[in-house]
Amino acid sequence: MSGCVWDVILNLGGPTSDAAIDRTSFLWVNSICLHSGDQITPEITIDFLTIDDNDDNIYNGTPNYFEINDAFSSAQHGRPRTRPDRHRHARRHPPVPSARAVAPSR
Repeated sequence: MSGCVWDVILNLGGPTSDAAIDRTSFLWVNSICLHSGDQITPEITIDFLTIDDNDDNIYNGTPNYFEINDAFSSAQHGRPRTRPDRHRHARRHPPVPSARAVAPSR
């Protein structure tokens, strides 16, 4: 897991980049709340991407999708590339209703 986190840092600008360190730290700390169990699974990639998302729609990408996904799926870590599964993701993280869905009818 630490190798994946290190690769996120490298992909976001390297250890001399305060922005890379800050963003990766934010993703790491907040991913702990989303993760359950005692195993490191591919779900942790989805957790990082969920936290990185900026529009409540993980399926259209996140600001750092490629950097995060590449870090977790590099050959040295042996994890397959991750694509969010709409059904599995919906069970873990209920969708946020859109303004249209909650607007009163006329």
